[in-house]
Amino acid sequence: TVTHVDGEKVVAFGHPFLKHGSSNYFMHNASIFTVVKSYNAAFKLGSMGKEIGSVTEDRGAGIAGVSGV
Repeated sequence: TVTHVDGEKVVAFGHPFLKHGSSNYFMHNASIFTVVKSYNAAFKLGSMGKEIGSVTEDRGAGIAGVSGV
């Protein structure tokens, strides 16, 4: 879930992904079909789209990256 976009810079999630710090992950767009509600662990069910950039940071407050790379 994208939180903020500033030009090509993207901030997302509001929580860590794997909390690996400096990272080099692929960034893809996605289609979300539904949100599965649960008191224990709600999650989104969807499918990955085309590559649109790179995730360069995976920190405690969220992930950040660059689109269009």
